[in-house]
Amino acid sequence: MHWLSKWHERLNATHELKTASRKTGSWLLLSSVLFAVPLIQWVLYAIRSDSQSHLILIPFISAYLLWVAPKELPLEAGGSRSKALVLGAIGLLLGLVYLSSTFAQWPLHRTDALTPAIAGFVFLCWASLVSHFGASTQAAVRFPILFLFLAAPLPEGVLTGLETLLQHASAEVTQRFFEASGIAHFREGLVFRLPGITIRVAQECSGVRSTIVLLITSLAAGHLFLSSTLNRTLLVAITFALGIVRNAFRILVIAWLCVEKGPHMINAWIHKQGGPIFFALSLLPLGCVLWLMIRVETRRRKGKQTQPVASP
Repeated sequence: MHWLSKWHERLNATHELKTASRKTGSWLLLSSVLFAVPLIQWVLYAIRSDSQSHLILIPFISAYLLWVAPKELPLEAGGSRSKALVLGAIGLLLGLVYLSSTFAQWPLHRTDALTPAIAGFVFLCWASLVSHFGASTQAAVRFPILFLFLAAPLPEGVLTGLETLLQHASAEVTQRFFEASGIAHFREGLVFRLPGITIRVAQECSGVRSTIVLLITSLAAGHLFLSSTLNRTLLVAITFALGIVRNAFRILVIAWLCVEKGPHMINAWIHKQGGPIFFALSLLPLGCVLWLMIRVETRRRKGKQTQPVASP
């Protein structure tokens, strides 16, 4: 009768998982209804935004990460009610911040109200999973859920600060490129006086959008292909530096064309529509860095496997 008891346990486990999945789906649907207005506003904001249009892709990337890693999702019913209550309370509190900021413009300006709203929605989604699934399932979906927080728009102050940082950093690297290439120049802060033209590294030329997309790409790639937390962090740091170097290289190319071909090149397509080309070029060194890190981790794993085990 041992096989009969095992079969009965498997049926019970399947029934528990179906119940957990059904309850999770119901809570996700309820959360979507509660946050329907900010979710619609978020979609419209992402479509219309010049600097944060990438937001609309985050849920799809998160779903892909959930689908591919791990290959066999360890489904385990159970959950932690206390942890779910904490996460749910945080989500509802952020929802109240959205309402207060929208109608009373406090504690945030209305344009920044979507940030706590989307973060609150993700907290509710996280709470629903934590409430109905066990520790192994929670561990498997943790990164895709945390990645989903990137769908929350950056507040205007944070975005402006990041643009300013990239703007000044790009100017510093651009000067180094000018010195290395031999282009005659005189710098005054963000302004470069070149033969026949004066250019300024404007805030719109900070490359903030492409840099954010690069960082998101490095986060997803590090999760999929690297196992070391240190290497994943290092990859993100290198990617941020790469974004600055890419932007400075773009300024160098445009400046060189203006000096060699004429000032009219400042209005050429390479300045107005050349961003995607330089972004694609920046993926090459990023891919090389990732490939090197994968090789290093692979060699370390093989080295540990071939080490002889000391006999007692």
